[in-house]
Order: sequence, then C-alpha cells, then structure tokens
Amino acid sequence: MEPTDADDGIATAEVTTLEASVEDGAGAARTPVFDGDPRVVSLRLERGESIPKHHHHGTTVLLLVRSGSISATIGGRERRLDSGSIVRFDGGDGVAVEAREPCSAVVVLAENGGA
Repeated sequence: MEPTDADDGIATAEVTTLEASVEDGAGAARTPVFDGDPRVVSLRLERGESIPKHHHHGTTVLLLVRSGSISATIGGRERRLDSGSIVRFDGGDGVAVEAREPCSAVVVLAENGGA
C-alpha cells in the first residue's frame, strides 16, 4: 500500500510484515538495536505507560507498531496507531506516546541532511 500524505505533512501507511525480530532481553522499554545511522530502537510499553513529549531535531522518524495499540501525539495532533501501522514524521515536530494496550514498536531515527 502506498503511503498517504496528510495535510499535516505526516505520511502514514499500513504494513503487514516486519522481517526482523528484536528481543529486549533486559526488560527495558527502549533498547537500541545497533549503533550508527539510522538509529533503530525497540520499544515496549504496557497499557497506560507513556513517553512524554520530546523531539528528535535533525531527524526523520519512522514509528512502526508491531503489536498492540498506541496513541501518538505528533506535532500536536493525536492519532491512534494499531498493530501494522507505520508513521513517518519530522523529528522536530515533537512526539508523545501512550500505550492503549501492551505494545511493541520499532522506531527508526534517520539524520536529515545533505548527501
């Protein structure tokens, strides 16, 4: 399915598979998958757990919900993201998330910049 660009500049699409499985092992909510660019983080939250509003200036962010459901407020606009949803946004817009149910997600942070 092709991504759709909303008026707010945030592109969303539905996905059906994720080829990699990332296990936390230590029980931490956020675990870096590997160092370098892009930075990839495995995120696990229990129902009601949240990450307060923060920014990732200078990056493009991809947030893929692997399982469960979250509410994500991106650039002041709240949206529900269920299992299989992916959203792309400018890290300078600010993001906050809250788990609607236990969830697992992958966050990719890619530096913006000239090549």
